[in-house]
Amino acid sequence: MIYFKKKNIFELNTKKTLLLLLTILIIRIISILNSPLGLSVDEAQYWDWSNKIEFGYFSKPPLIAWLIAFTTYIFGIAEWSIRLSSPIMHFLTALIIWLISKNIYNAKVANLSTLIWATLPLTSFGSLIISTDTPLLMFWCLSLLTLLKTLESNKNIWPILLGTSIGLGFLAKYAGLYFITILIFLIIFNHRFKKNIFKFIITICSFLLVCTPNIYWNYINDFSTFSHTAYNANLNAISLNYIEPIKFITSQLIICGPFVLIAYLIKVIKIKTYNKNEFLLICFSLPILVVIIAQAFLKTSNANWAATAFPGIVILIGSFIYNQKNKLILVGIKLNLFINFIIFFLLTKIFISGDLNPIHLKSDPLRKLKGYPEQSKIIKSHLETEKPSALIFSRRNDITKFSYYLKLFENKEIKRYYLTSRVNPINHYEYNYHFKDHTINKGEVILIINRLDGVNKKHIKYFDNYETIGTTIFNESKDSVRKYYIIKAYIK
Repeated sequence: MIYFKKKNIFELNTKKTLLLLLTILIIRIISILNSPLGLSVDEAQYWDWSNKIEFGYFSKPPLIAWLIAFTTYIFGIAEWSIRLSSPIMHFLTALIIWLISKNIYNAKVANLSTLIWATLPLTSFGSLIISTDTPLLMFWCLSLLTLLKTLESNKNIWPILLGTSIGLGFLAKYAGLYFITILIFLIIFNHRFKKNIFKFIITICSFLLVCTPNIYWNYINDFSTFSHTAYNANLNAISLNYIEPIKFITSQLIICGPFVLIAYLIKVIKIKTYNKNEFLLICFSLPILVVIIAQAFLKTSNANWAATAFPGIVILIGSFIYNQKNKLILVGIKLNLFINFIIFFLLTKIFISGDLNPIHLKSDPLRKLKGYPEQSKIIKSHLETEKPSALIFSRRNDITKFSYYLKLFENKEIKRYYLTSRVNPINHYEYNYHFKDHTINKGEVILIINRLDGVNKKHIKYFDNYETIGTTIFNESKDSVRKYYIIKAYIK
């Protein structure tokens, strides 16, 4: 075994580790406080949900909306307050990873593991936006910790807390079901779990109790969320391919760093060196990677779909690095950590400045987060002049962004609708604001906010005497312009 020397970059005591975590948290909060970047389409939609607290929403369970409702209630409505819970939850996740690592290994491994987690590109990016993965990861890690305590202690509080934390993970994102699925397999096939069967009955009951409100919400709403999840997986039209798995694996190498994933795979291969808790970490990481790779092979996958595998991966490689003798692997890990820190500072700089410099791309991805406040001012002037009964949109991106920047939820006099020909809804706005269900009276004035100058032929039948009364333009780049036409019409 190689013991850390004082000059070794891995040598950190617990106080220094906590100080570094607090420093990273403060930097991330400062970043979101000072960022000029507007909300993404998903962030704007989550904010929209937060204005009407429910036990479920069309495409996601409810916890993300509850979190935003809490932070905006305390601090007011702003981009930074909508995102505020993200860096805080990632900080708490890092602390929980420290506790798990300390429980399985020792404090020095825990210090290393938690800093690896805190500087992953996945974490650095996730801390600056509000997404369902953030609370999911926090409760996933809390579930791992309470699972260890359930196996080690005879106190009934731990299986109750385990079921509760798994349930809260489920309410954050349905990928939380991975945890309860893996747990059930272990109860069936693993002796260590079989002999604790009564504890896990308590856990499953607690889990179901926490999930029941959302399950009931889905029941009375045609199981819309589960239908949307199945739509995203889209396994009805299987098309076997090799490109998607390669793209997925590449994305994992980017969001965690290549040497981190390599170190994990080396650790997994050394089967004889596992202890019982390391086996547990592998059970709650490797199957998720395998399932998502299989999904990619069958159809497609997104980079974040395997996010719940990474807590187990990071904790395992903390021990792997601590006991590593191979100098080449150590150099690779050090390089990986250095790159992760560079990415952390680069993302911070980009988020505060609102530009990609020094990175130059043909298409700036940040353009989608700019210009909406300015364009909303033009639309607002037409709202004040025309006083329409409703605003009509035909794209989810538009109805989410302008709902936020026009504060449509506060303006009870103006209704909003989603204009589509689709019979089966695939998003929240098609489900809840479908124009076919409108309650506007004949002859009332409406405004259509459209990327096209005019009305789609399929929808002309709904309107009388429509005309373009204005435009709002934002120059996204030298070669790209975002232009909306403001069309006045009367309901037939």
